[in-house]
Amino acid sequence: MLKAKATLMIECGEPHVKGSEFILSQGELLLGRPWQTHQPDIPFTNLLISKYHVKVIYAEDNYAIMDLVSKHGTMINGSPLVPEQEYMLSHGDIISLARGVVQFRFKLYLDSVAEQTSELKDTGDLLRLLDDGLVINCDKRIILIDGQPAKIHGKDADLLMLLYKNKNKAVTYDEIRLQVWPERTLSQDGYPDVETGEITALVYRLRKRLQPYQSRIITLPRFGYRFDE
Repeated sequence: MLKAKATLMIECGEPHVKGSEFILSQGELLLGRPWQTHQPDIPFTNLLISKYHVKVIYAEDNYAIMDLVSKHGTMINGSPLVPEQEYMLSHGDIISLARGVVQFRFKLYLDSVAEQTSELKDTGDLLRLLDDGLVINCDKRIILIDGQPAKIHGKDADLLMLLYKNKNKAVTYDEIRLQVWPERTLSQDGYPDVETGEITALVYRLRKRLQPYQSRIITLPRFGYRFDE
């Protein structure tokens, strides 16, 4: 079985230096503000951080995070966490405490390059998320570009998810019509009434948002598009 280890890498958060990493071990890790005899596992001194702000849980090769009803909240990739509910972590997740007063990145590492090669077929999803360049998680609808949340939403995200789920395969104009514009009235051919020019414009906009990875969307003349990994 492929083993993995994980760290929290500090982007900002007093008193820690940017780039500092904390290795996650089995069990729970408390993040918060120290007070008198109270000492969190990873302490932050800013007064906006709660004494018991958030905890990271590691059990059975799964990593999760839970906000502990902190006063100023916790966000993952720009989305607020519901207090006292576990959220599964994926490589590259950006975690912000108190609206960015503290920010760090969850990083997942495999034990060895050799294991990555031997277990590739069984761990495709995990290995795909180890790319710090363009990260796409269809289940969670998370898109990261060079470690930062991408401003890709709505139809742009719908198209990207469709192409990515069919990566390295051709996706026809009609498939795009069905999956991206299901709310449109059907034309006589049974597909949503969407002109090819509208699809082209959507692809153009998506490519601009994917820079510098726009070249991964390949145009297939008079047929459709393909996402190459």
